[in-house]
Amino acid sequence: MAGKPFIHHRRLILVATILSVSLFGDGLLYAVLPNRPGAFHVTVWQIGILLSANRFIRIITNEIAGHVRGGALSSTHADRNLVLAAGLGGLITIGYAVPWGFAWLLTLRLLWGACWSVLWIGGSMVAIEESNETNRGTVMGLFHGAIRFSSGGVVLIGGVAVDLFGPAGAFLAFAAAGLVATAISGTRLIRLPRSLGSANKASAPRRTTDSADAAGKIAPLAVTTGVWLIVATIMISGEGFATLTGAIVADHIVGQAALGGASATITGVLLGVWKFGGLPAGFMIGYVGDRFGRLLTVGAVIVFQVLIVAVIAMADDWRTLTASLAVFLVLASGVRVAAIAISADYVATWGSDVAMGRVSTVSDISRAIGPLAAFAIYARSGLTGASVFTGAALVLTLIVLAHDSRMERPSKSAASDGTVSPDV
Repeated sequence: MAGKPFIHHRRLILVATILSVSLFGDGLLYAVLPNRPGAFHVTVWQIGILLSANRFIRIITNEIAGHVRGGALSSTHADRNLVLAAGLGGLITIGYAVPWGFAWLLTLRLLWGACWSVLWIGGSMVAIEESNETNRGTVMGLFHGAIRFSSGGVVLIGGVAVDLFGPAGAFLAFAAAGLVATAISGTRLIRLPRSLGSANKASAPRRTTDSADAAGKIAPLAVTTGVWLIVATIMISGEGFATLTGAIVADHIVGQAALGGASATITGVLLGVWKFGGLPAGFMIGYVGDRFGRLLTVGAVIVFQVLIVAVIAMADDWRTLTASLAVFLVLASGVRVAAIAISADYVATWGSDVAMGRVSTVSDISRAIGPLAAFAIYARSGLTGASVFTGAALVLTLIVLAHDSRMERPSKSAASDGTVSPDV
């Protein structure tokens, strides 16, 4: 339709498919390793190291991947690099089927972390390239929501596959499916012209600062710090509280509900809500944000989250607690995607692949800190203490949002002349 921004759906769909299937091995490992450590010849304490090693290595590889993709050679072959990383991820999934112990799995996890740096940064940059200021929230909501939806499906289906085929058989089956899907989607992606999205870039409004055009310049420290704080606080609050789900179910829900034997099932359903909720919630928050401004939309959702956390802290009925927790998890999943859209605005305005790599590093560190802090506070102060911690992180997000005017959508007058005012 006339006046609507152009989105090249094929490239987005192919890249989203590649990223989704590349998570098959990682999602299956999260579902299987904690339940059957003996099958992998690892101890319980080694599980935590293995499940976090891929994030810690990304502190290094995100920076490298951003620089590599931003180079002249990588820009020409960026899609090919992404496909190669996904293919290596499929081979790593095959490696999980070989029970050679801790050192072997640790090596595979470190390699997977490096692959995911290439995949995440490359995929996010494609979404930025194929969107603009007026539709970026919607695009990011669908793109990353679909990937998150896929990872939730792997966790659910993976448990059934392991029961049917055993760990080795499940990993081989998932690896085969992932490699086939990567080969088909990757071949089609590489054959697409690299100029795709140029129409979108040409039509995308340019942002300006008070001083000069931001293109090619370093973002002010206040802007960079603001974006990093928004990403960090949203990831810490959402990831931290979500990982407490099992403990909350065991300590506060199943006892009252007389469902002691269903603790794992209830936890699985709630975590499924958290994963699957990212697609509809991310899309809706992104869509509304594109039309009314991301600051206003994200801020309103976070205010609602704070209220829900207060209800969770004071709930004395298991039904109220369960329903409130489910609502919080859906909103947390959606706001997480919105944080990616906000960081994408920042990257599209000031940055590059390197900027996206650094935002990803902040996200990885925050997602590691969130569970550690949440469990430490929960062990000492219970659900009330964990709720206060989560609420404080969300309030900090609101404070940063309230003081940042550089991430709103363009006004109609600004869009018409190709500029975006910093004080929308």
